[in-house]
Order: sequence, then C-alpha cells, then structure tokens
Amino acid sequence: MKNLIFTLSLVLVASFVGGNAEGATLFVLEGNASREPIRMSIEDIATIQPSAIAGSVITTSVEGLAQARLYDVQKINGEMPLLGPANKRVLVLPVGRGKVKVHVRIKSPTSNSLQIETYEFEVK
Repeated sequence: MKNLIFTLSLVLVASFVGGNAEGATLFVLEGNASREPIRMSIEDIATIQPSAIAGSVITTSVEGLAQARLYDVQKINGEMPLLGPANKRVLVLPVGRGKVKVHVRIKSPTSNSLQIETYEFEVK
C-alpha cells in the first residue's frame, strides 16, 4: 500500500512540476540498458524492469536531478500475482533538467557476482 501511495504521489508531483503535462510520456524499459541516453522531458516518467533471478537483491542509485525508487507491482482483477524479481520495477522521476544516470545493482543469490546496469537519460 505504501508503494502505491508513493507511486501516485510521484505522478501527482510530476504533473504539478510540469504544469500542463498532457503530452507526457511513460517510458517502459526492459532488459539491458541502451548505449544511447534516453531523451525525455521533465514531465515524463520512466520505469525500468530489472532482469534477475529469484532471490536476487536489487538496489538503485541516481546521479543527477532525478529520483528513483524500487517498488513492487501487484496485479488487480483476479490475475495471477507476479512472483520474485518479475514484480520489481524502478520508477524514475526527473526533478530537474540535465543528464541523469540510474544505476540498478543486481546481487545474485547463487554466486557473489554483482551485475550493474546503468541507464542514462537526458532531460530537457
């Protein structure tokens, strides 16, 4: 419930910060990070779906004027719930213009390996 409230509050903040955000875009990023930065406006929001195996520990950090938070996705209306890392998303909300890097760290439960995916954004 806290995650839902946080997500809704971020969407509301984005609409207030951006003013009239009728043309805003929601970027849905899955899989490996692109080599090119994603160009977005300050009204836009991005979600990242990390690719990990069950039992992985996922953390995020941000460089630049944005907020990123890991949250769980729950399906509604009788659909099967998502399990393991399939239910994790990172919400990226720009709070200023400029370059932003979001680092998603995935610690595997079966080894000591640490995978780091870096997503780059250029906020106009």
